[in-house]
Formats: sequence, C-alpha cells, structure tokens
Amino acid sequence: MNTQQISNMLIKGLDPQPKLTRFTHFETSIAGVKTWVNELNLKNMADISKQTRQTLHELAMLDITEQERFAYMEELRRPVQNLISSLHRHYLKQSIVLDPRGAGIAGLVQQLRAQSIVIYFGIFERLKSEPEPTKSKLSLFKRKQNPLALCAHRALNELGGLLYESKLLYLTPFALLWQRIHEIYRDAAALQLLGQTFEGSLSSIKEQTTVNQEFLRCVLLEMAGTNRLRQAEITKLYDFSAAWVELIQSSSEPGSHDLLLVDLKSDHPPLYVTSTQKTSHELIYINASELLTHLNNLSNGHARYPKEKDITSSNLVDYVAKSIHEPLERGFARHPYNGHLEVLLGLVASHYHIGGKRSFGKIIKLKELMLAETKKSALVDKNLHFDDSPLKFGQASQDIDEEHLRIHKVNIINISPGGYRAKWGHEITNALKTGEVISLRENPDEPWQVGVIRWVQQNPGEGAEFGIEVISSEATAAGVQPARPGDENPVYMRALILPEVKSLNRAASVLTPSYHFSPAHRIKLRVSNQEVVAKLGQVYLTTASFNQYDFTITSAITRK
Repeated sequence: MNTQQISNMLIKGLDPQPKLTRFTHFETSIAGVKTWVNELNLKNMADISKQTRQTLHELAMLDITEQERFAYMEELRRPVQNLISSLHRHYLKQSIVLDPRGAGIAGLVQQLRAQSIVIYFGIFERLKSEPEPTKSKLSLFKRKQNPLALCAHRALNELGGLLYESKLLYLTPFALLWQRIHEIYRDAAALQLLGQTFEGSLSSIKEQTTVNQEFLRCVLLEMAGTNRLRQAEITKLYDFSAAWVELIQSSSEPGSHDLLLVDLKSDHPPLYVTSTQKTSHELIYINASELLTHLNNLSNGHARYPKEKDITSSNLVDYVAKSIHEPLERGFARHPYNGHLEVLLGLVASHYHIGGKRSFGKIIKLKELMLAETKKSALVDKNLHFDDSPLKFGQASQDIDEEHLRIHKVNIINISPGGYRAKWGHEITNALKTGEVISLRENPDEPWQVGVIRWVQQNPGEGAEFGIEVISSEATAAGVQPARPGDENPVYMRALILPEVKSLNRAASVLTPSYHFSPAHRIKLRVSNQEVVAKLGQVYLTTASFNQYDFTITSAITRK
C-alpha cells in the first residue's frame, strides 16, 4: 500500500456507509469476537494479518450502533497492537530501502493503523451528532468517563501511531494526517475533553495519558527531528513521549517561552514560532522549557522515571534536547549539482579502502606485534571486526567479507561547502543509516573524504535521499586500543586519524567506535609498526556508530 492509498483512507473512509450485517470470521457478538481473538494464536502470521485486516474493514461497514462498534473495536485494539509489534521485526532494523516483502508488510501495518483511525474517528464524529446517549448505551463503553473523550483519546493515539510508522520508515507525513489530528483536538477542546485520562499505548512507559497528552505526543514526535535518529532511537522516543509530554504546556494564548505553534486549520505539522507567520486564529502555542530542563538533568544522570535510567547516557537525550531547543537549520546554502559520488558505508569499509585495500591485521602489522607480545593472546577481537578471520599466535588476518567493503555509487542532488544531499537508488543495504560514518569521493583519483550521514528520507518507489556532512578531507587508517590500568587483554579496534583543520582551529582527531572510549581515557594508536600512547580530549562528534575526539600524545613513538 502506497502513501496515497493511506491518505485516501484518511479522507474517504471517515464516513463509510454501513452495508454489512455480519462478520466473516466469527459470530457477530462480543462473545464471538472474544473467541476469535483467543484462537488467533493458533494461526500463522499470514492468516492472522489477513483476517485482522478484513475484520477491521468489516467493522467500519457494519450496520450497528456506534456504541456497539466501539465495543467491538475495544476487543480488537490490543490484538491489533500485538500484531503490529510482531510485524515490525520483518521490516525494521533492516535496509531503509525495503525489498518487496518488507515494503508489503510495512504497508499492511500502515493500513491497520489507518483502519483503526477510520473506525475511532467515525465513532467520534457520529456520537457528536447524537442526542445524549441513554445509560444502557453508555454501559457498552464500560467506562465512567465521557464516551466522546474516550473516542477522541483512541483516535489521537492511533493517529500518533500512524505518524510513528512514518517516522520509523523516514517517510514524509501522510497527506491529511495532521488535518485529522487537528480536527480531533479542536473538537475535543471545544467539548472540554482534553483533560480526560485513559489507558495509553501498549509499549508506553506511562500507563495512562490525557486526550491533550496524546496530541502532544504527535507534536513531540515531529519536533524531535526523527530523520536524524536510528529506528531504535525513534522507538524509545515514542515510548518515552507518553511521560515526557507531561512536561510540555500548550495554550491558545502566546507566552514568552513558547517554542512552537500549531495551526489547527492546516494539514501542516508544528512550526517554530520564530520561523513562521501567524496564518490562523486557531493557533496552539507550545512551551517545552520544562521538558528541556528535564532532558538536561537526564543527561547528567538524574532520571524522573525508573525506566529512564536505561537512557541517561544515551545520545538520544542530548539530541532530542538540542532538536527541541533550536531548529536544525542548514549552516550553508545548497546548490543543485549534476554528478555522482563513490561512497563507502561504515567504518569497516572506510578503514579498508583508506588503508590501501589492506586487512586490519596488515594495517597495524599484527603479525609482528603478536610475535613481540607472546604473553598476550587477544590483541584483536574478531567479534568486533567480523571481516577478520580467527587469529592465532603469529598469524595475520587474511579473510575479508567483500560485501561490507563495496564501493557504492550515488547521485548528487545538491552540494554545499559542508557536504552533499545525495540519492540512494533501489539497492538493498542495512548500512545506510543516520549517524553512520561514510567515506566519499567524486573521482576515483581523489583521496577518500570522511563524513557522517546526518539524515535520511525515504521516497517510496524511488529509493531514498540522505544528507552527508563532510568532517575531513582525508584520513589515515589506524588501530586503537584502551591503555587504562586494569584493562585485561585490551583489543585493537579500527580507528581513523583525521588531520588538523587550521581553518576551524581544530587539532588532529581520532574517530573511534562508539563503545569502550570516553574523554580523558588513555589509548594506544598504532599505524604499521608505529605506536603512540595518547589521551583523549573533548568530543567533537558523537553518534550511535562512532565518536570523534581530539587527542594529545603522551609518549614518544615506539617501534616493534
């Protein structure tokens, strides 16, 4: 299913004309749907998906009361969420450009989300126009709270879920998605339903949220710059957003600390107050200063919620805080450019080609090093360097996994003094991801430049676009290992030494894997048979894949 089909569902499916009198797969009763749900686990995933999709379509078309439709949907809500969670593993944490099977499963998930939106939105719209419901009808909701508020909460939760799916796949938001979010919020505000509290998402760290908080979860997802995050980080952001939005204030009146505004008459996501003109009388102003304070505290290890302890040192916290605090604007003007790049994805490929197409063992003269240190048995850990063969005493690595060393060609869309916007075709690879180290050159005779993939955007049917920030015009392939007291059997890992950049007043730096190293750590750097001991300084750049530090040499060069 493509993005246009989802958008069509959001507009054409909001007022389906009831045509059906029964479900296909079970008796048309609450007992029937419960029995069917209990038997779903006995079926394979293909059957579960097909039957669930058909059942949701039929539910929207059944000629029943809205209270009955709601009761059926509540029985289906958890099974649908569980199904979506199960389907995620078939297309997430893989190539951003999906193969036909992955794209089909992703489309199915989007359709399930959209069908749920159609049902809850339709119930909400029709209940609004009904007379005050009788007590017997209200009993079907099994809630003391206002049934309209519950429908608004469910609709916004599902709309946020569809927005989340688009962020996971680096898609632009579906047309009409924000218009539907705004419509539900506007009606809920007019009916004074925003403060009503209900059970939230299945995976949320907070069990209950208000109608207003479900709206703000959508706002937070949009303001966090998710096209610069990994999919696992986007998932964490979505889960934690249920709690974090408690710290966001929204108001119809402007304030001195407002960061964003939302135009409820538009189909546009929130915009920064400083970068937009007021175009409507129905504006919501967003103040995120309390959330920013919390994120800064979280970066220093002070968690507010128990589950936050797992991400206190995560790059996610710093990145989200920075994204919320200031718009991610381009530092340089971009200009159209007709050309192509040769690119290497990841540290393994960059290290190999920058090192003259030599294996890691040859670059650091591993054979000589191991012969000189007969008492050390684990100088290189093959689990950290999957293209090196198992190492024995006195034996240098020879085997290389060619797939991870490929040179790819991509088209340039535009250029700036700081980097490139490029287009990735239909080639399937899981190495194209935000925060990944990338090496690039326009001509085969040029040296490899080193950069980082800053953002990714998928264009269904056309491939993907991605932004490259160049961080060095050249590099030297090296080996790095911790040199701290108490480290037992330290291992050599790949690293790139980047030269001094005088124009930026930046000293020489080293690019290391994102684990094992921190500022002030002592390290050993080795190129060929030359080795130095150094101390890491400040971090210039940190991503999920690598860190870039300046360093100070603390010992004379030794030769082995």
